[in-house]
Amino acid sequence: LTSINRNNIISKLNNSGSVIWNRDYNQDVPEFDLSVDGNGDVHAVYQYTDDIYYSKFASNGDALISGQRITNAESPVIYSRNPVLGVDGNGEAHVVWNKQGGMNYKRTLKNYNLEMPQPASIGTTIPLNIYDGQNLGASYWIAISGSYSPGHTLPNGQLLPLTSDPIMYFSLVNNLIQNQQGILDPNGRATAHITVPNDPSIIGMTVYTAFVTHDNQGQILTVSPYFPITVSG
Repeated sequence: LTSINRNNIISKLNNSGSVIWNRDYNQDVPEFDLSVDGNGDVHAVYQYTDDIYYSKFASNGDALISGQRITNAESPVIYSRNPVLGVDGNGEAHVVWNKQGGMNYKRTLKNYNLEMPQPASIGTTIPLNIYDGQNLGASYWIAISGSYSPGHTLPNGQLLPLTSDPIMYFSLVNNLIQNQQGILDPNGRATAHITVPNDPSIIGMTVYTAFVTHDNQGQILTVSPYFPITVSG
């Protein structure tokens, strides 16, 4: 596996050096790091403009997570730089980076997470792959919001990292999420779809999504972390 700096390409090679697949970032990526987990999936972190992004590819090159932003440049801008990635024996990715001279850390959650295999371009409908490996066959509910803080306290005291705001209301009233609730399959997976309005004014906007799983009696089992979605053109 290799990555070509500034040419923005990840390539997987066989033992003879022949290319198996290429993936192009289509972005100027000055800093990056890569790792491969025990399943052969490729994890990548990279700096783009002032933020750090995370992507994940299956061993055959299919995108599992496409450009998930894991930092949030502030105003005035505080730059994030020098991302470093490691994957542990459980397949969880651990990312550290420098921000204003301090060390920051984030990890993915393999047992329950969201995967977005394509960019959230205006005028498209994008899949969101839901996974809860601890509660196979459980019921789920997913939503989007304009903010993950302060969040919403659920009846069992857990915090859902989504705020009831105009974006959440707009998505509900206009049915922007298909399969917003349903049942996870025997592997703990389901797919919801979000319709991104065809409105150029929302390019660059970041919204947040998270999901909850519960049993047949309505008892909450899992509350996922928030997942940022940045709208592109």
